Amino acid sequence: MRKIGWRWVTLAGWSGLAWAAYACSMSANYPPVTPEPTGTVLPGKFVWRDLLTSDPEAAQRFYGELFGWEFETFDDGERAIAIGFLAGNPIAGILDTRQRAADSVPAQWVSSLSVDDVEAASRRVRDEGGTLHWGPRTLGRRGLVALVSDPQRSVFALVRAPAGDPRDTTPVPNAWLWSELWTPDPDAAVRFYRRLAGYLANELHDGQRPYVVLEAAGEPRAGIAHLQNPRIRPNWLPYIRVTDVRATAARAEALGGRVLIRPSKEIRDGRVALIQDPTGAAVAVQEWEPARK
Repeated sequence: MRKIGWRWVTLAGWSGLAWAAYACSMSANYPPVTPEPTGTVLPGKFVWRDLLTSDPEAAQRFYGELFGWEFETFDDGERAIAIGFLAGNPIAGILDTRQRAADSVPAQWVSSLSVDDVEAASRRVRDEGGTLHWGPRTLGRRGLVALVSDPQRSVFALVRAPAGDPRDTTPVPNAWLWSELWTPDPDAAVRFYRRLAGYLANELHDGQRPYVVLEAAGEPRAGIAHLQNPRIRPNWLPYIRVTDVRATAARAEALGGRVLIRPSKEIRDGRVALIQDPTGAAVAVQEWEPARK
């Protein structure tokens, strides 16, 4: 993956009440991250994404029509959680923040990082200057989960799935492609995530600002990009693979979303765009071929 050059994008931050909303939205009946048990744990891999939004119906329409995701609702009698599926495989959760301090909870994707030991990783987050906001707590078939942020306040979750993590496969169109950290201090971020997850950090140069790829067990797992705009909150940005980035961006607008950054030759040869769904959550879309890995 190559460096990113986004500018003048305002991504919402999180208030203290957001963590309570996230926790209250999680159900004890939450399903696993894989359709069938794999028995394999892949520490350092982002294995799941959840969307927090106060308008889950609008989010389901948007992602369903844009990417062909189909949704099923899981209800434990107290809360309902919508799970998105692509070709029968679970791909994302949509959590309803209504009546849970929704005005203080911006719509946002939260990515879950697989770790060997959630409790030990939670302690390490705090020891390295990050914050443990909630958990660790067992969420049914999802496993043990904790919600944390790094020292620059980028939010993510830690998870140990009892059935195992999704296997490594080539991302298909309309599935998750990549996870990228936007941070004002890449060096500090590299130190933090190396200590947290044992990553090997590889710095790439393409004639522009450096870009760091985090590897675990020989596999590239995430990127770190230098965030230079102080108006943008540090955050983990998820990517979705698409076959035609310009058509996807146009379709997103037609469905009520916004294109925050349009495809441009100056940014990854025009193969990537940043879109915002109708509820306010941002996600990147990118054309990608396996040879570019």
